[in-house]
Amino acid sequence: MITEAPLEPQRLLDWLHDTYGLACQHLSFIPAGECAWCYRLEDSHGTPYLLKLSRGGLCSHPPINERTIRAVQALYYEFGITQMPPPPLRGSTGQHVNHYERYTVVLLPYIDGTPARHATLEERHQRQLGALLGRIHRAKLHPRERPPVEDFSPELPARLRRLLDEVISPTRRYADYHLKFLQVLQRARPLIETRLAEWLRLQKVLRHDAGLQADFVVCHGDPTPGNLILTPDDSLTLIDWDAPLFAPRERDLIFVLDNAPALESYRSAGGEVALRPEIVHFYRLQFELQAIVDFGTRILFRRQHKAQNKHDVLALLAHLRGSGLVPAGGLPATD
Repeated sequence: MITEAPLEPQRLLDWLHDTYGLACQHLSFIPAGECAWCYRLEDSHGTPYLLKLSRGGLCSHPPINERTIRAVQALYYEFGITQMPPPPLRGSTGQHVNHYERYTVVLLPYIDGTPARHATLEERHQRQLGALLGRIHRAKLHPRERPPVEDFSPELPARLRRLLDEVISPTRRYADYHLKFLQVLQRARPLIETRLAEWLRLQKVLRHDAGLQADFVVCHGDPTPGNLILTPDDSLTLIDWDAPLFAPRERDLIFVLDNAPALESYRSAGGEVALRPEIVHFYRLQFELQAIVDFGTRILFRRQHKAQNKHDVLALLAHLRGSGLVPAGGLPATD
């Protein structure tokens, strides 16, 4: 998120001391990400940490939980995959995931570096990414360590329908920039409906493919520049392991299919690149539709700071344009 959570900082610092034994004097808000509020903090020895606060409904995936952390632990400690953050710290509760007021909380070692979206990734970095995905997909986790199994998002159609119904029959009065946003969705609606129908067709095929799960692998789910850090030693770290899945490898690889160096390194790391076109198409459609649902739901149905709303509107309009759902000249001003 780009605006801070509505919290009283000192109370949160006191809670961190009681729950994690950390004596911290200051929280530095990090305006980044879409599904959590992030803060940098240091203990009395100068050791930096990343504090993540999340809440249900910000994004479609559920907040991080102990099951997903078991998968992270296995990848990091058992398989030695260290181009990812170490697992979150345990609190006095004995749990890695704790709760403060309405928020789900995890505390992680801070990864210093430059977000990939603010840097130029050279070919060597692309190769690092491919090799990293190959190692992750090759890791054979014990069933108790696996993250949740892919269910092909049965809730997506209902959430998207709710959004599109709001376009036709608004249930409340909206500010001007909301109305402009609704007008854009109205223009995009026919194409969105067409892509949803195709997604539903593919979803039915995949959910009834009895042999598909035999090829599932551990997937990060979103290995995009927003979740990559270029560290001072010139290596990539894949962050934000809140929602890994046991899923078709295409779930991750749709983001590197046009990246020849990454795919070459993926193959060298033992990754299978004989991908199924219908699964690739399914996940590309899902990426397009899920972003509409997540941003649109926050914009229309959640009470947010005006600056956060404006950010979400601009991000979604850019997504609609990039997905070919609205022409570049069809985007409104949001001021």
